[in-house]
Amino acid sequence: MFAEPAAALAVGGDVPAVFHRLSATPGQSGLADLGLAWDVAQATGASLTTALDSMAERMDQEATAAQAARAELSAARSTSRILAALPFAGIGLGYGIGGDPLHFLTGSLVGEILLVTGMALACAGVLWTERIANG
Repeated sequence: MFAEPAAALAVGGDVPAVFHRLSATPGQSGLADLGLAWDVAQATGASLTTALDSMAERMDQEATAAQAARAELSAARSTSRILAALPFAGIGLGYGIGGDPLHFLTGSLVGEILLVTGMALACAGVLWTERIANG
């Protein structure tokens, strides 16, 4: 990952530009900050260590915040999965108590209306909770 910037440094090339270009690669967005810190250190003569320390601290804080957000959204995602499984559980319970829920839902007008309404509400609930979970 650092072979290209090291080669640019060895020949007197533009190291920050290499970091900025490499930062477009997925998972390497922090290299843009490294290029910016390098740029500032070159232009002002300031220590690169201080800039790198603050950059590492900020990236650690961002990772911690992202982990906390994922943990908090896991409840909404679990709710979505439960909502998706509830209709099947209800049909299973209907058979479990000796009924024939599929015959009722497909064999009568009231059952068909309930089936369509229930499917629409279940889909809306799953979509709603997924939308909440995805931001």
